[in-house]
Amino acid sequence: MSNKNPIMQDNAQTNNSLIKENDSKVVNNKSQVQQLTEEQKQQQMDQFKKFLQQTGISDAFQVIFAEIIDKKLKEEDSYKYTADRLREIGKGLSTEQMKAKSEMQKKELAEKMKKK
Repeated sequence: MSNKNPIMQDNAQTNNSLIKENDSKVVNNKSQVQQLTEEQKQQQMDQFKKFLQQTGISDAFQVIFAEIIDKKLKEEDSYKYTADRLREIGKGLSTEQMKAKSEMQKKELAEKMKKK
């Protein structure tokens, strides 16, 4: 007894095709959302890099790191020293001065490492 109603069969096929179509739209939307978030992540990274360049903070850390090595500070003392130096640097030196000092200390540190 396979008296299937043709209208019911058509409805079932239509429903199945609509479900498949909807599923593909969901997958498409998910990939678009992931793509947008990757673009947003890249924009945030670019903004952060600009911030670091404008503020000179990466140069400040290079100077401080060279000072920590040069002064042979203990690991447990380096955090306080870094915080204090960042405060001093923020008050006193411009970004250009910081870059110049950073380059000078890099050269000095490289020379010291060669001697060892």
